[in-house]
Amino acid sequence: MLRKCTCCGATFDADQPWKLLCYPCWRAKKDAENGDLGALTLRSIKAELALSKAQDEIERLKGIIHREAKRWAKNAPPEPIPPDLMNSMVLLCHPDRHGNSAASNRVTAWLLQQRARQQAHERSENHQGHG
Repeated sequence: MLRKCTCCGATFDADQPWKLLCYPCWRAKKDAENGDLGALTLRSIKAELALSKAQDEIERLKGIIHREAKRWAKNAPPEPIPPDLMNSMVLLCHPDRHGNSAASNRVTAWLLQQRARQQAHERSENHQGHG
């Protein structure tokens, strides 16, 4: 049966209902009761070394996560322009409102192109979601 060690809190497999300590805590308790400080010291050094290695691994993984998050953010596609905002932008920039200027034609054409791309992307995502 799985049990939580009353000393360190680790989960361990207790093969007897009376076992309350995981093996490392039980062993350390017995060594202390017997006055075997050498065994306690060696076990303590090994535990500190294992903890240090685990902390180093955690720091290494944090670095990887940080680098990957930055890379992902840099390569993430831009937020799509909400449809209602896109429609407002097209209406505001439309050549009919700006004397058919070259700038208004260029900007409106670009906005319409973006809207078409967004709609195509949405259709593609919806199609993939149903497959």
